[in-house]
Amino acid sequence: FARQSQYILVFQAGINDPELHRQVMMILQKIAHICQVQNDYMDVYGDPCITGKIPNDIQMGKASWLAVVALQCATSQQKQIFM
Repeated sequence: FARQSQYILVFQAGINDPELHRQVMMILQKIAHICQVQNDYMDVYGDPCITGKIPNDIQMGKASWLAVVALQCATSQQKQIFM
C-alpha cells in the first residue's frame, strides 16, 4: 500500500522524467524507513498513554526494527534466548 501511495504522489506531482522519478522514489523509501524505525522505537520506549499502543509489536510477535537490529548484533546463544 505504501508503495502505491508513493507512485500516486509522484504522478500527481507531474514527475515524468524516469531518473527524477527514481530519485524521488528512493527519497520516499528512505522517509518511509525512518518513519518505521521511529514507530518501532516509540512502540518500545514511548509512553503508552501517548502512543496508544498496548501491547507493543514485539509482545505481539511482529517483526520490528529493534528486533532485527538486536538479532544482527546477538551471539548464537542470545539469538536462541530471543527466539
